[in-house]
Amino acid sequence: MGKLRYYYGTMNSMKSATLLMKAHQFEQAGCNVFLFKPSFDSRDYGEIRSRAIQYGRDCIVFNKDVNLIDLISKQLIINKNVKTVLFFDEINFMTKEQIRQLWILSKHNNIDIFCYGLRLSYNNRLFEASEELLILADTVEEIKSMCSRCNNKATTHLRLINDIPVFEGEDKIIGDISGTERYESVCQVCYHKEYKKRGQNYEG
Repeated sequence: MGKLRYYYGTMNSMKSATLLMKAHQFEQAGCNVFLFKPSFDSRDYGEIRSRAIQYGRDCIVFNKDVNLIDLISKQLIINKNVKTVLFFDEINFMTKEQIRQLWILSKHNNIDIFCYGLRLSYNNRLFEASEELLILADTVEEIKSMCSRCNNKATTHLRLINDIPVFEGEDKIIGDISGTERYESVCQVCYHKEYKKRGQNYEG
């Protein structure tokens, strides 16, 4: 029976690099390997890239209305005599229903599925896809990184506009924005320090 695996980390934690290296390992072992990412992430459209290793690969792009069971079961040519492994990047832009579809695919079609993405938004809240993966995934692993402001482990993000932290607004926003907007990966202590500076009381 296939497994649904979830790997999460903050921005710049080498999530995409880890995905690309893992996909390469499975291909070298003779597996059918397919890469996917949601269309919400318009950076490097049609490709998964990593700044950390300066390497990219073509991928299948889908939107939030796509039924992944139909896409994968009916449109992909899968050799059932060879192990099939699916890799999904930027899962935080997927829907809860699409995560459920991946779980069904892994169990009913004996496919191993690897999901990579953020766990928390800059609002310090779980993305809906992340929450569903924490419930359904057979394994959950953190890709660790360091807070940009101290030596603690980074677990969440600050969104800064003109270097001023912003804590409200749409949670599904593409990172690495040029111009006046940027993101920092920080620990919870540094996040709450900035939150308190803004005169807000964190309610959890």
